[in-house]
Amino acid sequence: MAIEDYLEKYTAHCKKKKMTPLAGLVKKLTEAIDTGDLIEEFVLKGNIPELKMNRINDDAVDPIVHPLSSLGFLKVLDLSFNELGDKGATNIAKYIKNDSVLEVLILKSNKIGSNGIISISKALHYNSQICYLDLSNNTIGDEGGMAVANMMQVNASITNLFISGCKLPATSLIAIATVLQANNYIQQLDMSNNMLSTGTLSQTLQNDVMTHISTSIAMNYGIKVLNLSKSGISDYIMCHLLAPAMKANRNIETLDLSW
Repeated sequence: MAIEDYLEKYTAHCKKKKMTPLAGLVKKLTEAIDTGDLIEEFVLKGNIPELKMNRINDDAVDPIVHPLSSLGFLKVLDLSFNELGDKGATNIAKYIKNDSVLEVLILKSNKIGSNGIISISKALHYNSQICYLDLSNNTIGDEGGMAVANMMQVNASITNLFISGCKLPATSLIAIATVLQANNYIQQLDMSNNMLSTGTLSQTLQNDVMTHISTSIAMNYGIKVLNLSKSGISDYIMCHLLAPAMKANRNIETLDLSW
């Protein structure tokens, strides 16, 4: 019944906005209704054939997520490689704020900025179901990074967090690292490809960032997989900061420091 209701509301919302419903999504929903199968995943990557030339933008995502606010059946929502911006992210935030079913949210490689991430992060202050969040390759900047850090102080459900290539400056990286000293819920963390954006900073400030990250590694007992690749780690940082931290840590199973 939930899938039938969703299809009806989705197509009606598209008609209201004078938009063409996604053929692949309609087909999947129709087949599920005919067979009685359950649908728990929407994988709507912008690089699939149907969407490659017509990627989901802020307007197109609204009809997709709006009906889900009252029909909780989806566990995985993958909207990666699309053209979502802050408006689209805000609509998604409204959906996830009170949802109690969705477990995986993948928004990597979109066009979401700081305001969109702030909305998502605030929603996750209330959501206690999502355990896998991928925000990689969105230019979220300092304000977005600080919002993620604030969310990490409150949220206890996210165990897999990906913020690779988000152009996070030193202040955000330090804030996130500081929160990790007390947040032991996250088991997999990808902070890779952010330090290169601080390439114009002094070596002292870069060392300061890695000092905070190293301190968190030494104190944290939740993380099992940590990705710090493409972080411009120097020999000094490796020998004097990371090595002692890893010696103190007994939980990390995989540490990626590759260039």
